[in-house]
Parts: sequence; structure tokens; C-alpha cells
Amino acid sequence: MKHYYKTIVLFCLGLCVCSAAPVYAQGKKEVAKNVIRKLTPQEASNKRIHAILWEKAKASRAERAIKKNMRMQSALQAANNYHPLTERNRIVPTPKEQLKFNAYRLTPDQIQTQAAKYEELMQQFLAFKQNWDARVFYLELYKNFNAIESMERKQLLRSGGELMSRVKYQLDFLLKDDKPLQQAYDYLASALEQLEPAYFGMFERKGAPTRQDRAFVPEQFFLKDPSQAKWRETQWEDYQPLYSGAKELVAPIASQLPQNLHIALVNDHPGMIGSVKNWVAAGYFGKGAKVEIFQTASALLQTKKEFDVIITDILVPGGGGQFLAYHLRKTGYNKPILALSEYREEDCRAAELFNVGIDGYIYADDFFRNYIGYRYLPAALKTYFDLKSANHWQH
Repeated sequence: MKHYYKTIVLFCLGLCVCSAAPVYAQGKKEVAKNVIRKLTPQEASNKRIHAILWEKAKASRAERAIKKNMRMQSALQAANNYHPLTERNRIVPTPKEQLKFNAYRLTPDQIQTQAAKYEELMQQFLAFKQNWDARVFYLELYKNFNAIESMERKQLLRSGGELMSRVKYQLDFLLKDDKPLQQAYDYLASALEQLEPAYFGMFERKGAPTRQDRAFVPEQFFLKDPSQAKWRETQWEDYQPLYSGAKELVAPIASQLPQNLHIALVNDHPGMIGSVKNWVAAGYFGKGAKVEIFQTASALLQTKKEFDVIITDILVPGGGGQFLAYHLRKTGYNKPILALSEYREEDCRAAELFNVGIDGYIYADDFFRNYIGYRYLPAALKTYFDLKSANHWQH
């Protein structure tokens, strides 16, 4: 009897289990449907977007890993192409015991002191060089000097300039024949010129190669009006207002200038800019002439326009006149570039200006001292074009 009841109980339990499984499964589906139904359209859209972004993120991680490896390979290749790490690029300081001082009457203690200063200076220089070399790799790779932040640029300029003055002192007074010291000076000059183009050509280094198209002749480089001695005697008192006869003095010169001259003036001096604009309006640069003003060298370098002649100040924002001429010549500009500055002839480093691509120099002192300057600039232009024609200059 007991077995009978036991069998009935087990049968009922089995029946319940078999019945409950489909019901549970169906209930689970219903619950899932209810959850989906409760999602708003916005929530469902967000869910799909999240899934898409997740897939893209997984793909982009793999892509970034590939690109990172490619950048590393590119950087290494750039390093090999532009700055191979070979012995010829290293600067090895002279051992202290081999230093040859050119100063007389140094005591043994003084020699030891100066040798220790030399060693410390070269260690600081090599630290700067290692820091700058690392940046040069990327500057060469990306062709973009904005890769260096402004504050970092200032720090590099400050530390490089301080090192350079100390190296210069050692070369001038103690170790003029020390080759590693001279190499350090040249390296620092190059680094500072790259950091700040206004430094270009300001250091006593080899600089630009000698021009092959024409020789440097001071009498031809410094542009003056041949009749200057006659009309200078008749100039008026300083700052006397223009009078009606001014155009009569300039007209003979303006009529001999090439017609339709398109001139670029690179200058940030308000007085000069205002004067030149007035002179153009009065026709002092010849028939059909027009002048465009650029207050920075970089602004002119960025323009795509062609000019018949460029007149630039030496100390102008954006790199300076030397930097401007150097880069214009490198990019194929083959027309006249004239410097206009208040530097005297003996102070303007004329041969250096000439070798970087400047064809003539106009002393601007008269423009600010006396209104006779409105004749001086057209006369200087005429002098240049006369010399160019007579000597068959390329530019």
C-alpha cells in the first residue's frame, strides 16, 4: 500500500515539472517582451548608437595601434634621413688636460678653474643639444614649428641664448682654436635661428654662400640719386608741410620708372606706411604703379601674389628682412628685393644682406627727418633699375 501511494506522489511531481517548464519559458519571453516594450524610442535609439560606437571603438583601438607603429617607423626613418646618429654628428669636448688656452700669464690654479668651467659649459651644451635634437626629428617630420609650444620656445631661446653668450666668451678670450667649442657655437646659432627666424644671419658664422649672379660692389649696392648733391642743398626745414611744387620735383623721376610697377612694401612703421600711401596716390612711383603694404615678413610669405619689386625693412616682425629674402630666393622669387632701413652703411652688414638675396640698400633716415624723402625713394628705385639695365643683372 505504501508503494502505491509513493508511486502516485512521484507521478504527480513529474507531471508538475513537465507542465511547468513550458510555462516558465513562455513567462520568460513575456517578461522580456514587456521590458522591450517599456523602452522609449529614444532609449532604443541610444542603445543602438551605443552598440555601434562600441564596435567603432574596438576598431579604432586596433587602428591606433597600427598608426602608432607606423609613426614610430616614420620617425626612425626621418631620423636616419635627416640626422643620422653617426660620429660626424657628435660633438666631443676636448679633454681638460688637452685644452690650449690662448690667454697669457694664466697661473696653474687659473688654468684648472677655466678647464672646469669649460667642462661644465660643454656638459650643459650637450644636454641642450640632446633636448633640441629630439625636437628636430619631429620638426623635420611634420614640417611644423608649432609643434613647440610658445612657453617652451621661450625657454629654449633663453637657455640657448645664455649658452651661446658663454660659448662666445670662451672663443673670444680663452679657447679660440678649440674645435668642439666652435662646433657648439655653430650648432646653437642654427638652433636659435630655427626657433626664431629673426635671428637669421645675426651670428658671425659662415652664413649664406656667396652669390654667383653678380659681385658685391658697395657703390652699386647702396642706392643713391646721382643728382642728390644738387637737390639736397635746396631741401626745406624739417617737417615743413608739402607744398604744391613737390610733384614737380618728383615728376621727372617718376616718368622714367617702369610703368605699372606692382610694389610690395614690408614695413611696420606707421609713418613710413602713411607716407608711401600718399606718394602712391600722388603718382610718385610712375604711371599705373600700385603698392601693397605688409606689416610682417610672414604675411608676405603667405601671399600668392607676384610683385615686380619688394622693399623690406631689415627689422620687421615675422622674421626680419634677411629671413624674408632668404626664403623668397629659396622658393624661386627672381625679381628685385631692396632693403629700406635706418641702419647706416657701415652698420647694416651689407655683404651679408647681399648674399641672402637683397639686391640694393636704401638708407631711410631722410624719410623721417625731412619731407625730401618723397623724392628719395623713387630716385633710389630709378637708380636700381638703371644699374640693372646697364649691368644686365638677373634681378
